[in-house]
Amino acid sequence: MIKIDTSFDLDLPYQVKMSMRRASARLRSLGTRDFINPQLSAAAMHLVSARSKYIRSALVFISASAIGKKPSDFIDLAAAIELLHTASLVHDDIIDRDAVRRGRPAVHMKYGIEAAILAGDALISKSILLSSKYGPAVIDEISHAAMSMCAGEILDFQFQRSRKVPKVSDYMNVATLKSASLIGTAASVSAVCAKSPGLASKLYEFGKYAGIAFQMRDDILNFMGLSDSSRKSTGNDTAKFRPNIVQVMLKADGGKDDALRRAIGLNNSLIDTANMQLHGEAIAPKLSGYADLIRIRYI
Repeated sequence: MIKIDTSFDLDLPYQVKMSMRRASARLRSLGTRDFINPQLSAAAMHLVSARSKYIRSALVFISASAIGKKPSDFIDLAAAIELLHTASLVHDDIIDRDAVRRGRPAVHMKYGIEAAILAGDALISKSILLSSKYGPAVIDEISHAAMSMCAGEILDFQFQRSRKVPKVSDYMNVATLKSASLIGTAASVSAVCAKSPGLASKLYEFGKYAGIAFQMRDDILNFMGLSDSSRKSTGNDTAKFRPNIVQVMLKADGGKDDALRRAIGLNNSLIDTANMQLHGEAIAPKLSGYADLIRIRYI
């Protein structure tokens, strides 16, 4: 039986830790004054106030620190990215008919589908508002990521509806659009703010490959039925015909253990590819540790 290490503990510099605490406080401080209506506010804040690893905001701060910027200058930008991610979860749970998210009832289960749709819309709007002070180039990046996430979600749903297991290339396309686009944006936005397009491009590619690997990590945990407090119910990808990298690998010859090993091998290969994007850059050592957290390791 395959056993893997499921730990995901970030060992962060002091300034990054403090910025993450401030971003968390910023998110939890949102309320009726931000969402105008108390019922809308309650639905919008349902998942925002739940426990989260904040992996995207952490990457904003780690990248900012790596390029010599103050992480604390990006509090609202990191919060904006987390709000956009949360909005995608709210809508994703409606589409997938999932009942649990972040250890609590999904927004549509608690407040109804109509309120959940509006809450997701409100979270997107607040995300744009918080990011607007960083300038049009940043808004362009975040808007492009949002569009990519929508495109990935509809491809994901089409595979679910057809009940077909995608090819590896199809899976990679869905994961890139749906998951990796926002993680790539989180990695690159500080360099976009610093008007360093070359570095921003490398950071985006780093985040993109790390983001695909993170989706694979999530799939592997789901397939193995392992708990992860940040995600929806485990073990349900197969039953709901969601694209899952282990199921993709099962299409080839071999049993479940062989499919898991090949999925884990691909996860590790993507982490190596992510780190290669920053090869020769002074910032590489500061970011490689983040990527290595996503690497699946055998026990």
